Amino acid sequence: MNYVCSDRGTEHCPCHLMEAGQCYTCTMVKEGCCSCEDRAGWQGTCPYSEYLQQGSLHRMNPWDRPAAFRILSKTSYAPDLAVIRVEASHGFAEQCRRTGTYMMAEAFGCRTPLSVLRCGPDFLEFLVKNAGVKTGYLMEAAEQEGIWYMTGPYYNGLPGSESMKDMPELIIARGVAAAPLIHMLEGAEATNYCVSYLDDEGLPALFVQEYLEGTPYERVSLRDEETQQYLRRLIQKHAEEGRLVLLLVSPYYAELFCRDLSDAQRTLVIRPNPANLCCAMGLCGSCSHTDEDGVTVKLCKCSRTVIK
Repeated sequence: MNYVCSDRGTEHCPCHLMEAGQCYTCTMVKEGCCSCEDRAGWQGTCPYSEYLQQGSLHRMNPWDRPAAFRILSKTSYAPDLAVIRVEASHGFAEQCRRTGTYMMAEAFGCRTPLSVLRCGPDFLEFLVKNAGVKTGYLMEAAEQEGIWYMTGPYYNGLPGSESMKDMPELIIARGVAAAPLIHMLEGAEATNYCVSYLDDEGLPALFVQEYLEGTPYERVSLRDEETQQYLRRLIQKHAEEGRLVLLLVSPYYAELFCRDLSDAQRTLVIRPNPANLCCAMGLCGSCSHTDEDGVTVKLCKCSRTVIK
């Protein structure tokens, strides 16, 4: 099993992991020999060459340090659910249009990942559900301070989406996890979209009306066991036929729907990154994963796996 890094070849590469000798796609920094063609797979660029050209240092980018974003508005749709709009330059907003983009937002010392809900010419929108201390702090900061501190953008919120040329033929979404879907529907990929199933539990009717009006979908309840069985069979059929599936659901439902799939079939399923994204750069190690071969990687950097 070989891992593909979502940041390799981007402005984030080489990152802190390369500087620390922990890049899991480059064996040069760890073993002194190159294996891009047989172990990691060629991803179009050599991170080790970039590392040397940087003076054996990680790439210093403005988004590595928190920047202040002014809150333009806070629209509440329920006591615990709101859309926060922040000011952003046109160029920065354009960088956030890629599917799966998210930011790390910080308030009162706590950081949490937020998927981009919508991009405008000079703003970004985020859907925030007050589900705990960190999201509660974000709500409080939006109201009291009028500023969020954020780093990003990061692009591994939906591992595998960077290779998606067309909209998946089967899309299943639930609750606030549908935020990346709304972002996607406004992008270039949405030429011929088809949202198959949506469990809008927790989404107020006014929010659905404003953000999903005109989007065709069948309303379902993922808590229903018969619905779960039906969707599992449907996902397996799509995967067997080599068709992409997009799951915008919690890790619990994603694993439930994918448990009958082979490793090869799972690569056809795009789903939210299941890692505990505390830093988004692999530094804190909270998303570390050791596979059956004893290889430890940082899941927040993983785009997908290559099955040999």
